[in-house]
Amino acid sequence: MSPRPELLISIVHHNTPEILERCLDALGKEGSSLRVHIVVVDNASQLPPDAAALSRRPNVSYLRNERNVGFGRANNQAFKVCDADAYLVT
Repeated sequence: MSPRPELLISIVHHNTPEILERCLDALGKEGSSLRVHIVVVDNASQLPPDAAALSRRPNVSYLRNERNVGFGRANNQAFKVCDADAYLVT
């Protein structure tokens, strides 16, 4: 990861890969000058996102849990990926 992000966006995912892709596409088109890093935490989905597709996005990290650890704990996992000036949880 390059310079410290100004904003870390934590996306907790569970069984909605199509919605996740649309969300990431929209964030990619947002056009802000902020340095943004996105962390997708998959909470043991039956329908996980395409990890290969996520790896092609330079500002996205992907974590996969073997069991559903809940929304709060998954966000805490995302916060440990990198330090940022601000955090947005979804």
